[in-house]
Formats: sequence, C-alpha cells, structure tokens
Amino acid sequence: TCIYGASGIGKSTLTDIIMGLINPNKGKVLVDGHILNKKNINSWHDKIGYIGQSFYLLNDGLLKNIIFRSKQKSISKAKKIAKIFFKKDELKTLVNKKTVGENGKLISFGQKQRLLLSRLIYQNKKIIILDEPTSNLDKKNAEIFKNIVSKLKKSKTIIIITHDQDIKKYSDKIINLEAIAKKS
Repeated sequence: TCIYGASGIGKSTLTDIIMGLINPNKGKVLVDGHILNKKNINSWHDKIGYIGQSFYLLNDGLLKNIIFRSKQKSISKAKKIAKIFFKKDELKTLVNKKTVGENGKLISFGQKQRLLLSRLIYQNKKIIILDEPTSNLDKKNAEIFKNIVSKLKKSKTIIIITHDQDIKKYSDKIINLEAIAKKS
C-alpha cells in the first residue's frame, strides 16, 4: 500500500496511528477485525518494522547489524537473508569489512536501506512500514530498492509513505491523502 501526498497532508500522523503510537481523534483502529487497544498493542508492535529517515546502525559488521536486537542470533540466517538484498561481490565486500561505520557512514545510503530491510526480515516482521524509502537514493539504487520491496510484498504487508509518484506503480493499493483532504 502506498500512502501518498504532499508535505503536511498527514502521512506521518496516519503512520503513527497505524503503528499504534498515537490514538485517532475519531474512530477506532481495527486490525483483522479487532480493536487496537492497551491489551493488544504490544503484540501489534512486535509485528511492525519501521524504516524512517533516521535509524541506528552499530559500529560493527553487516551481519551483526542485521541480527541487532534479535533474540535469536544466527550468523548463517543473517547471511542467507543478506544474499537476498546484496549482490554476491557486494555482499562479500561488506561481510569482509569489520564495520559499516558509526551509523553506517562507511556504506552508501542504498546499502543502509537494504541492511535495515534485511534486519526487519531477520526479525520476521509481518508488516513493514517505509517512510520515504527512496528520497535519498539515486535512480539506480531506487530501482533496486523498489524491485526488492516488490518481491517482498508477496509474503509481507508493505506500507510505503512517499512523495515519489513512481512508487505508485509498484503498489497494489494507493491512498492519496490529498484527494481525501479535498473531499473533507
């Protein structure tokens, strides 16, 4: 699903409501027919993975960054997932690096995005929310990222918050907040 609209239209607010970080002023949030409330909010949070404009990467290697904050620690599982997101020679180079640098300063933004997506897949997040995922990517890396996300939508619920009209063609559903605001 693509949540689309101009700055200030409410994309971030809607995202915060979907994630259960804030309550709507009116109405209720339903998840599979159940009202999201204090009793089930923690299990809802466990299902959601979010990649925003700011993030945290360890000053450590690629695989340890994929495993970060996971209860089970499996280097072989992290490698298997990394193979989905990185080309063979790129992955070899990144695995051989002792660190990606503080907050990933030694890797490209596209590599950071793919590392973060790898982390969410490793953690088995069912719902992945991506806030402006292509805004800092060049055209080539944006296409790589969009193709990866397009493949993931077969097994995950993907919600993309964006200004990028090109992402619409990768989406099964589009929520145009500008059109909704005009109707109100």
